[in-house]
Amino acid sequence: MTNAHAASLVLIGTLAVAPLGAQRLAPVVLTSTTIAGSAAPSRIPVPAAAPSHWLEGAVIGALITGALGASLAGGLCGDADSGGSGQNCSLRALGGFVIGAVPGFTIGGIIGGAFPKAPPDSTQ
Repeated sequence: MTNAHAASLVLIGTLAVAPLGAQRLAPVVLTSTTIAGSAAPSRIPVPAAAPSHWLEGAVIGALITGALGASLAGGLCGDADSGGSGQNCSLRALGGFVIGAVPGFTIGGIIGGAFPKAPPDSTQ
């Protein structure tokens, strides 16, 4: 590294640090949420989460992507061009199912959670 490079790095570093301190609009003031003399802080009740189809979406997503992973792993295991021996392919297909099912479960749960369940019918 030449002296010109070192000098430019020092200059850039010096110029970049100064604006960072100006980002705060007001000084930080610590406040307390409890009132002196009270036995316990007041708690705000948290509403219950609305029921959704997250579990159904997670299971469907895991089954679909798990089947695709098992198919891919089993196909690559039996393929001589990709170095597969053709032996123990069911174990590799099971591993492919698990590897495919984990992200499918997560993504399916997120998608299913976007759809709320209908309220239960209260007719008698």
